[in-house]
Amino acid sequence: MNNVEIQANNFNKLALIEIEKKNYKKAIDLLDKALSEEKDNFELYLNRGKCFEKCRKLKQAINDYDKSIDLNPNNSSAYKFRGNVRSKFKKFNLAIEDFSKAIKLNPKDVNSLNNRGIAKEMIDDFVGAIDDYSRAIEINPRFASPYCNRGIARDYVKDYQKAMADYSKAIDLSPNFVSALNNRGILKVKLELFIEAIEDYTKAIKINPKFVNAYSNRAIAKIELKNYEGALLDFQRAIDISPKFSSTYVNRALLHRDLNQFDDALKDLNKAIEINQKEAVAFFYRGTINKILNKLDEAKSDFKKASSLGHLGAAKLLKN
Repeated sequence: MNNVEIQANNFNKLALIEIEKKNYKKAIDLLDKALSEEKDNFELYLNRGKCFEKCRKLKQAINDYDKSIDLNPNNSSAYKFRGNVRSKFKKFNLAIEDFSKAIKLNPKDVNSLNNRGIAKEMIDDFVGAIDDYSRAIEINPRFASPYCNRGIARDYVKDYQKAMADYSKAIDLSPNFVSALNNRGILKVKLELFIEAIEDYTKAIKINPKFVNAYSNRAIAKIELKNYEGALLDFQRAIDISPKFSSTYVNRALLHRDLNQFDDALKDLNKAIEINQKEAVAFFYRGTINKILNKLDEAKSDFKKASSLGHLGAAKLLKN
């Protein structure tokens, strides 16, 4: 190792210490210095790419992963990390290609198998996704994430019994796995097991009191049990935590509507539209309430907007 390589290696070691401390910007500065000494080191680009990804500078991360792969096309990690970023850009087919290359180079890479499964789900390849999760589980039966993800895929294809078993296994392996608890709760609602669903959401909330989805989903389960006051409280908690989440206002508006609290329902739908002007269901439901209140011009305008955003129910109402 010559002096240039020694200097670059020292900067890289210091950068790895900063990465451990989650000081990613400082790590990037150190890796910049390392690369100024040694421009053809694939590992330096890989490490800096990870830091850029942590700092949400995804284009810079992609560029560094590209360079790392150019310098060493046989390093599986660069493909895996580039696949993760491509998934964040919703370029799922390209992500699948990267994960496949990573798996070819490292067939026991359970993270790449798990992440390729997620990407396959996003393009509706549920059979392929289930196969990837199953392969990951076969390699590492103690890895909770692919059980939960396989449960989601099986849920989509209506294999509810196996989905339930997968969610439960994920929770057994990782009792604080709030997403698995939330997903199992959603499945229990589908199966009309409302009390059990509420128990799962409540466990998730105890683990993470700021888990917005669990509050909203628990509210929906409480509505099924006619616990309207409890549902309203849960919707409010969800809004307090995340006031810019438009779907919570839509769901609470539907409860207000069913309770004949039309003014409150309209307020929530107006807020949802203020947050997200492409929320087709908010325009549609506001139209239905305006129609109930005999505000026919406003209703027609809402249905037109909902239809323009792709809401099929609104389009049918306009034709009638």
